[in-house]
Order: sequence, then structure tokens, then C-alpha cells
Amino acid sequence: MLEKLLADPDLAARYFTMLKAERDKNEALGKKVKLLEDKANYCDKVLKCGKPIPVTIIARDYGMTACVFNGFLKTLGIQFKVGQTWVLKKKYLNKGYTVSRTYEDSNGEPLNTHTCWTQKGRRFLYDILKENGLFPKTEGGK
Repeated sequence: MLEKLLADPDLAARYFTMLKAERDKNEALGKKVKLLEDKANYCDKVLKCGKPIPVTIIARDYGMTACVFNGFLKTLGIQFKVGQTWVLKKKYLNKGYTVSRTYEDSNGEPLNTHTCWTQKGRRFLYDILKENGLFPKTEGGK
């Protein structure tokens, strides 16, 4: 084979061009596999936790504060604020995305109610944010 390539420079050029194209394709596929592995690992990590999650934790995944993240969810039409508490829009109610947590003072008096996200809700947020071009920092998100 080497003799054929040395005897025919055009054939050698074609083979080397094909080899380069194949290497470039493999490199691109390797990068895609890495990205998909990162996404799968993130989803696995999210789904392993069974407890409701405060928005602060989810917001940090995206490199944001809870305040900015909640505002972003508001602009996407997912939630709105009632007093000091964020609540889901009607379209997203009764889907198991959130639970409310009421915090009490030392005397047992209700202080504040916070909305926490379930794992199903966290996955919902992941999917809707992905559709809007926003990925968690673990996936190279901004």
C-alpha cells in the first residue's frame, strides 16, 4: 500500500484528506460525547435527591442568585410573586413541580412561606432553561 501511495501522489492526497476528515469527525464526536456525559451526570445527580430544593441551590447551578433566577423565571412566564412568595402560574399548577415550606419563629408562629422545587420541578426547569439556551455551569453554561 505504501508503494502505491508513494507512486501516486494524487491517491496519497485523497487518502490523507479522508484520514484528516475522519480524525476531525472523531474529535467532534468526542466533544459531543463529553457534553452528553456532563448532561447525563447532572441529571443523575438531580434525580438522586428526593427532598425539595430551595431555589437558591438551583440558581447557583446556573451561576445566579435566587433573586435573579426567580426574576428570570418570571420573565419566562413560569411564576409570579404574591407578597414575599413566588408561586407558579396556573399553567404549571398541580404538576408536582413545587411544594411550599412554612418557616416559623422560635414561638412556633409562621414567619414566611417559601416555594421549593421538587426533583420533577428541577427537571422541568432544566428542560425549559435549556430550550432558552441556558445550561447549568457543570455543562459549560454561562
